[in-house]
Amino acid sequence: MNVGASIGEFLIVYSKYKNVEYAIGFEPIDECYKSLIISKLINNLENLEIYTSSSIKLRENAISLKKQMHKIDTLFERGIIKEEKTVVLIDVEGAEYEVILGDKNFINKIKPN
Repeated sequence: MNVGASIGEFLIVYSKYKNVEYAIGFEPIDECYKSLIISKLINNLENLEIYTSSSIKLRENAISLKKQMHKIDTLFERGIIKEEKTVVLIDVEGAEYEVILGDKNFINKIKPN
């Protein structure tokens, strides 16, 4: 799992390993998300799922950007993220704590590496 997947520098590479059954990426920036989708198609990575979500508010009266949020715990409860050995990469520019809060049930159950 790669939270803050960018254009897939790590996600695409480790999705290709034969012992990786499935990979999940989360990326809020539209252009990076589009690049990930293209890379998934070009590399024929059927084991890769990519999600986009964000909630950005710059200032009190500024325009805010909100997309559907995907909590890791919710995807885990729905069976999209499975109970298997899992590696989690998180690079979200200072919002790591919020990401961990959104996957505390997953972390407690799976104990990822």
